[in-house]
Amino acid sequence: MEERYRQTADWDIKPDATAYSTVINAWSEVGTELAALRAERLLGRMEALYDDGDDEMKPTIIPVTACIKAWSNTVDDAGKDVVAEHFDELLSTAVEKYESGDDSMRPTDITFSYATKTMLNDMYGPDRIVALQDRVILKTSV
Repeated sequence: MEERYRQTADWDIKPDATAYSTVINAWSEVGTELAALRAERLLGRMEALYDDGDDEMKPTIIPVTACIKAWSNTVDDAGKDVVAEHFDELLSTAVEKYESGDDSMRPTDITFSYATKTMLNDMYGPDRIVALQDRVILKTSV
């Protein structure tokens, strides 16, 4: 779709954030490391388009959570260390953006639930996940 849009400049087929989020979510269901990497690459593409001035492509917590879900579904394929690295980067970045005033990046209960699903608490200790949750709660209550 994106390639077709680039070829024709037809605004009727220009992919938007919803289209990207839908594809990211589809990749999150596959359960392989390659699928998780593809989901994360699409999130990066959204961020690049937004940074280049396409305000309609602003990522929210929805595609970020889908990327986290993609990694949580690939523990058996990628291994816990790889999953933990990507999970931590995605979640920490979302929390930092939220703390900086981007309310669309507020992690949800669903976002945090993937920590439990993948048992990342065992890798970080529960303190890491709880600390990130507390930062979100503190920002919300202010």
